[in-house]
Amino acid sequence: IPSEPNELNKYNLPDDYIVIHAELGSWSIKNWSEHKWQELCDKLNLPIIQVGKRKTKPHNGPPMSYIPAKLNNVINLSNKISLDQTWHLCNNAKHVITTDSGILHLAGTTDTNIIYIAMGRHPYFTGPYRKGSQNYKCKIIENNCNWCMSNKMKEFIPVCSYEIKSCEPSVDQVLE
Repeated sequence: IPSEPNELNKYNLPDDYIVIHAELGSWSIKNWSEHKWQELCDKLNLPIIQVGKRKTKPHNGPPMSYIPAKLNNVINLSNKISLDQTWHLCNNAKHVITTDSGILHLAGTTDTNIIYIAMGRHPYFTGPYRKGSQNYKCKIIENNCNWCMSNKMKEFIPVCSYEIKSCEPSVDQVLE
């Protein structure tokens, strides 16, 4: 539960909008291509607000950096709002579109519609659980990789063709 009140008025945001979290630089198996994020943004019919925080050191694992995608035609609030403000933004959005990231789990604490672009591991290992189901207001867009979406993912990190981006979900799958 956010402790800060919803103080997003200073950003002059529209009443209806979509939140996206276009993460680049994390595990490559969990990232959707920047050009696909841009194509999606170009085709959506509501204003888009981009969220996220830049980080340079992961909790564990090899050094990596998270960089928000540089997208045109979005209201970019990456690195500008607090976690509480991000929660309020997600809670009031028509949809939150994200991959397996912190925003997926944050949005999972709201009652908003989530479009989860699942790649690299089976979505039921990571998707939010709300109102007794992982399907409540959550549309899962799976990639086309039988290995990533199998129970073999219990081994956690795949060595998969996804590293060459051969099984990414399409923009059209997300738009549907």
